[in-house]
Amino acid sequence: MKNLSLLALMLFLGLTQPALAQEISTKKLINNHFKAIEKYKTLDIEDESMEQFIMRGTMAVGEIKNIPLTITYWKSHARMEMEFMGAKMIQVSNDSISWTKDPFAKGYTFEKEDGDVDALGFDETKAYDLKELIELAGWEPLEVKETVLDSLEVYELMIKTKASDLNDIESDLTYSFYFEKDTYFMIGVSHDDVYSLSLNYDVIDNILLPTVYLSISEEDGVMRMDISEYDFETSIDAALFEMTQEVREAYSAHLQAEKSKTSEPSPIQVLFEEGVSLLGEKKYDDAIKKFNKALEINANDNIVLNRRGLAKLYSGDTYGAIADFGRAMELADSTEYPTLYNNLGLAKYYLGDYKGARADYEKALEADSFNINYNQNMGLLMFRFDDYEGVDKYYSRAIAIDSTVGKSYYHRAIGRAELGKYEEAYADYVKAGELGVDLAEYHNYKAVTLYRLERYSEAGEAVQAAIERDSTNNQYYYNLAEIYEVNEEYNKAVDQYNHLLRRDSTLHRVYAARALAYWELSLMKAARADIDKAISMSPESAVYYDYRAYIKEEAGDYTGAIEDYTSSLNLEQDANIYYRRGLAKINISNKFDACTDFKKAAELGNEDGKQALSEHCKL
Repeated sequence: MKNLSLLALMLFLGLTQPALAQEISTKKLINNHFKAIEKYKTLDIEDESMEQFIMRGTMAVGEIKNIPLTITYWKSHARMEMEFMGAKMIQVSNDSISWTKDPFAKGYTFEKEDGDVDALGFDETKAYDLKELIELAGWEPLEVKETVLDSLEVYELMIKTKASDLNDIESDLTYSFYFEKDTYFMIGVSHDDVYSLSLNYDVIDNILLPTVYLSISEEDGVMRMDISEYDFETSIDAALFEMTQEVREAYSAHLQAEKSKTSEPSPIQVLFEEGVSLLGEKKYDDAIKKFNKALEINANDNIVLNRRGLAKLYSGDTYGAIADFGRAMELADSTEYPTLYNNLGLAKYYLGDYKGARADYEKALEADSFNINYNQNMGLLMFRFDDYEGVDKYYSRAIAIDSTVGKSYYHRAIGRAELGKYEEAYADYVKAGELGVDLAEYHNYKAVTLYRLERYSEAGEAVQAAIERDSTNNQYYYNLAEIYEVNEEYNKAVDQYNHLLRRDSTLHRVYAARALAYWELSLMKAARADIDKAISMSPESAVYYDYRAYIKEEAGDYTGAIEDYTSSLNLEQDANIYYRRGLAKINISNKFDACTDFKKAAELGNEDGKQALSEHCKL
């Protein structure tokens, strides 16, 4: 039951902490353990009283939690069922073969059984038997010490192994066994950074049974199984472990496919595989030539047509790609429709036909909602509709399917930031980075989110990381300057603006931004020169007139400020600018017109305008 290793889950070494002082001898610990369990049975499927039973509970794998789980054992057979997102995964095994119907994959997978041995080399159909190992296999206890697994203080017994027929373990290795300090029940075994841990024991029909299995590994992440029920009473139907007609047909096809792997490949297969290899190397034109030769042999091979369509798509021949995908669709059977609809959607996305792309992606997802690529593509498309809830939805599905793909967290982070969920977005950016995302734009987007969270120092570090990866992007320098400004480091901000203008002297918004930095530094002449330059370059930008009005007010030129506020309002209605113009008019004793501006500001919802109206314009 290689695929059903649920009685011996692995725990990564990172859970252990430094050892404490030794307080008990090896002999005493072993004797106390034997005495603690002598009145109980332990799990052993070869025991007639335990040859059939059902385990029910939930499983958590990475971010996917509370997955309903049922495991049924019957003699040497096992069946596992898990329900997730409305679909069910079924895995069945017997003495010779196991088969899996996985909603994340197409059809069935099959695997020969090669012995019921867990990752540590023990028989996985029974609990670890220390007495058997010492007395029959000749394992030698070495020492005992106190240690900590996570937050649990335990005894650790180290034992020297000896090869035997009882397990698949070599001689002269050191295995560690862990025991609860209060009960002396064994809760785990480890060797070479692989741990098996079972916790929270219960006694059912005088059988000592764990209710929690926990696995943490660098490769698979975190997996936890909580068992709410062991059922030794229910009669089990042997038909649960038999191949249905559907499974038999799939197994027959599997055997045929395995047989074909050992036979000489056909000319079309050779050309196809060469084309696929070139496609993977991004040699698209060469790949197309190989696929063309394959189609000369069989013009109706839909698989070759599909791959040639991808090569054309990536080479820029989008319409040619759509033609190939469409022809492949005419020739393919229904099992291949999801892939073809996804590829058609991708081609339409590249053409800018976003509605058409969405329709095709929807068909792909309708047929296979557990495909990570389909969900990622739909999530990316949602950006084009400004549908950030949709971005969150589809990338969350992609993460649920495979939580090890960094770009799913990265794109979900962007969507969540657009929704104002900055803390959640930042957590996703961190996870994306941990999973290897290191693009310049990733660091810049993370910086923007940190800026929104008012974590300005970290935001600056993130932008600098973006610049280190791409020093050609002007926006990164502009963002860094803004961060310096909010930290009141105006000279540093000016340095960044100077750098940008040396690169491109036509950036009017940089002149405007530098004008504000000069203003904060009380360099009024330089500020005025920059804002005049910005307005001359972009006279339709209302905000630039606002900036110049501020500078004029600072210099006491209220008439000039009023002129600029008026120019701004002629371009764009803004309640705050009506209020500011009203204040400027108060300063030149034009109360009547000032009250008109305050009234307009108040009508547009400006609270300062309402207060000024009450203060300056009483009847």
